[in-house]
Amino acid sequence: MFENRSILNEHIDSVHDGKKPFECKMCHLTFSTKTNLEVHEERKHNPNYVGGEKKVECNICHEMFSYQNFKYHKRKVHMKNQEILCTKCPAKFMTKSAFKTHFEVLHEGKKPFKCPLCDRTFPQRYIMKAHISAVHEGKKPHLCPTCGVSFADKGNLKKHIAAVHKGIKRDQWKTGKNKLSQIANNQ
Repeated sequence: MFENRSILNEHIDSVHDGKKPFECKMCHLTFSTKTNLEVHEERKHNPNYVGGEKKVECNICHEMFSYQNFKYHKRKVHMKNQEILCTKCPAKFMTKSAFKTHFEVLHEGKKPFKCPLCDRTFPQRYIMKAHISAVHEGKKPHLCPTCGVSFADKGNLKKHIAAVHKGIKRDQWKTGKNKLSQIANNQ
């Protein structure tokens, strides 16, 4: 399994004996292998890294960001005037793919995700997965803290709490202080 005896010995020392002979000179953390120490030093003590991620320079304003923060920065700071507006509703999008998904699902009624266990189709993959979990696997992970009834869908739990435990009628669920999210959270 191991290329040579020294690699086997290193494996035994680090994995089975818990030895960590390689110490970071900057923060004194210890590591089982030299490679792990080098990766640590590169990611934690190298000024070209932020939070363990390599920094990216914005090609417009030349500020440095982690990759995730750079994507957010570029969208919010430099692409404000490049929003894609839906022609059928007031929705706005930063990417063509997000707009395309919105338009196809909401305005064209497309449901590209077919359940592999029945003939139902869904507009988004996560909805199909929730369907499989609830309908075909019988999972009901959302438990009412008041009476113990369980639901497959969190939205149905909120409706249950509103109707059964709060006495709020259905026509009042979406107005003012009786929004479902507030009802479920303020038991």
